[in-house]
Amino acid sequence: MTTTQALDDLRSRILSRYSILLLHTYEELRWEQEIADLVLEMGMGFVVWSATGGAHPALSSNDSKPLQPLEFLDEILRYPDDHVFLLKDLHPFLSDPLVVRKLRDSIPKLVETRKTLLMVGPVDAIPLELAKDTTTLEPPLPGMSEMRAELLSVIETQFPHLELDEKQSDHMVKAVLGLTLGEARKAFARSLQGRETVTDEVYMSLVSEKRHMVQGSQLLEFFDLEEGMGDIGGLDGLKEWLDQRAEAFSADAQERGISNPKGVLLAGVQGCGKSLSAKAIARRLGFPLVRLDLSALLEAQRGSSEQNLREVLRLMETIAPSVLWLEEIDKAFAGFAEEASSDATMARIV
Repeated sequence: MTTTQALDDLRSRILSRYSILLLHTYEELRWEQEIADLVLEMGMGFVVWSATGGAHPALSSNDSKPLQPLEFLDEILRYPDDHVFLLKDLHPFLSDPLVVRKLRDSIPKLVETRKTLLMVGPVDAIPLELAKDTTTLEPPLPGMSEMRAELLSVIETQFPHLELDEKQSDHMVKAVLGLTLGEARKAFARSLQGRETVTDEVYMSLVSEKRHMVQGSQLLEFFDLEEGMGDIGGLDGLKEWLDQRAEAFSADAQERGISNPKGVLLAGVQGCGKSLSAKAIARRLGFPLVRLDLSALLEAQRGSSEQNLREVLRLMETIAPSVLWLEEIDKAFAGFAEEASSDATMARIV
């Protein structure tokens, strides 16, 4: 989903009188601005509340201190019709039964007066009492256009002497896809610090910023990109194919509808360069390299193996674009053809 699609979905829910929405995101500032622009375009009122800052704009100019959740929920009903209220980090207060009860009591009036409460924060835990009345939305991370605008802003403000061509810009932007806008801004500034030109090290530095995304995972291992195609002896067919297909990730190729490479199967004896090739492929593409040992997915407890795979796929979707290195795939699926009828867990994983 793109940012535009997410905003269109949000618009339709507001117009359909969804009374409580939860925006699950770390990018509070970015989405506050996006939603403010959307609500202004819709011709509705927009109010932002936090426990420390209170409501802006406040209903009364006489408020000497920020209204706390219960007080503000009472105040919401006094605002004119057709309003959207953005509530920042309300989740810690949802453990209070009075706050939950107040929200439930307010729903009929919110629907009647065309008001929507939009909770925003990094936590998506909702009390059971509100589960059926709250719709959780997962807004997308910044796409190519947002990241490119951020890159140009960083260069204009911090590195005005630096000149980028379109190919370099695309490469840098793709390297940070999967990060938040704030993370990307810091990554751009760090990778370009003290440089006169954009080199291969810049891309590697950007890719390394995604290391934290797999930290804590017992199934995935992040690799720094040190080896390149020049470190591989032979395999000329692979190198030629990769040079051609790497262009499929360019903006021009996407506009032409050229599909991305699906992957590569490397088979051979130990020491023939399979692992080195995986590392070199990731460096050639300028994408993170994440290793998964398929045998580590398997657990004795029923359902755990499938859950492990779902978690791996979720993480990889977040990091994308990336290179997923499936190690020792033959050992993980050894004898699968003969055992498929009896090993239901392996069949589901495949």
